[in-house]
Amino acid sequence: MKLRHAECAEFELDGHEPQWCITGREMKMRAQHVFVPLASQAVALLRELQPVTGRGRYMFPSPSRRLRPMSETP
Repeated sequence: MKLRHAECAEFELDGHEPQWCITGREMKMRAQHVFVPLASQAVALLRELQPVTGRGRYMFPSPSRRLRPMSETP
């Protein structure tokens, strides 16, 4: 799983314990869930990012194709 493929729905920014939940379909073994706790600084940055990237599928969408994640090429 690469950060650039992160989907907005995977992030729980509200609540007592903000986290990024990576589902089994994204993992090699297809069964595991990984809950990554998010620091308050990360939550603040992700909230600032939402108005810029919109409310689409990806947290980091491609600037030219909003239905795809950003490219790893510069």
